[in-house]
Amino acid sequence: MVWMMGKSYTYYGPTSVVIDNPGSTPLLNKMGPTEHVRLPPPPDATVRARQEEPYKRGLSDMFIAGGPVAVSDRFRLLVEAFEPGVHRFAPLIMERKNGEAFEGRYWLFHVQQDVDCLITNNDSALFKDMGYYETGKGGRERGLFCRLTEAGRSISISGPQIRGRHLWTAGLLGMTYAFCSDEFKIAVRKARMHGVLFDRECIVLDCPWIAEEQMGPLLPRHLAYVKADRKIVDGAL
Repeated sequence: MVWMMGKSYTYYGPTSVVIDNPGSTPLLNKMGPTEHVRLPPPPDATVRARQEEPYKRGLSDMFIAGGPVAVSDRFRLLVEAFEPGVHRFAPLIMERKNGEAFEGRYWLFHVQQDVDCLITNNDSALFKDMGYYETGKGGRERGLFCRLTEAGRSISISGPQIRGRHLWTAGLLGMTYAFCSDEFKIAVRKARMHGVLFDRECIVLDCPWIAEEQMGPLLPRHLAYVKADRKIVDGAL
């Protein structure tokens, strides 16, 4: 089995804001819990976030730190046990409203294994084109995206593409949602981690993934994205 992971808002404690980011660590606030674009290694400087209301208890294993998703050190260690050295953890200090730092280590988390695997069969109903709009920077972008991750939709995944993997994103079709193996989900549940949301079970199909058969109108953007080593998405295509 495979699971789509969501961005959970049911975590312990109040909201927080980032009060210091000396290394200019990217603070990506996305619909999902991560980012499918590959990011550079995190800087040595530590981000600092502070809760906006008084709070006495501990933190969840996954929570939102001013927008980006943050995780506990035990979540990081679990990810490293499954896929060592693959994913991105930027150091984070969490503070209570009074400035007191929480005990333990925390991290801003991004999945850095992007795998094209979602099955659309080029179904036109799964794509939405909102046309071009001005970016405010003198450019134009096209609001074109896949609707497969919308609530209530069944998600199918190419088994050969994700075989042997435990945590990944799914390119332009999956955008900022993460996917994980059943083994990883079981380990999270066994460790009784709080705040980690497994949003939807996915169907695994024994079929290859071919861009021309799955990307629909997003194919030109996908090809440019792959050519850019998955570090840049050209929104103008």
